[in-house]
Amino acid sequence: MAEEEKVKIGKKGVLAKRAAIGKTCKDVQKAAKDISQEGQRRMSAGIKEKERGINEAVKKIEAGVAELQSAIQEQVKENEEAVAKIGEGTKAVMRETKKLAGEFRKYAREDFSSAVKGLQRKTQSFIKDTVGGYTRDFWYG
Repeated sequence: MAEEEKVKIGKKGVLAKRAAIGKTCKDVQKAAKDISQEGQRRMSAGIKEKERGINEAVKKIEAGVAELQSAIQEQVKENEEAVAKIGEGTKAVMRETKKLAGEFRKYAREDFSSAVKGLQRKTQSFIKDTVGGYTRDFWYG
């Protein structure tokens, strides 16, 4: 190589072609490196964009899950209140039924015609006040 450096490279000949090929090879290597780096930059940017999209989707899903859990808790509370009202209503109906049964026995001992009238009044009152009231309270709160 020391001899090659001493020889002046001209525009023609083997040494000139070798130098031209060497320069072209360096240019191709530089271009390949530039293309590779540009590809890496684009891929990184694409990956970051996808990550942002995924993070936004995850946040939306988490917000939806939280909203759903809140709605479920509200429904559970409402159902518990409804069950409590049903229990109270059932106890009241049972109390009134026992009371009415006692009155049936009482009227059975009395005069039959007055007993029938009294039972009719009590039965209508029972249905109107007790059953109708609890049904209304249960459905309309």
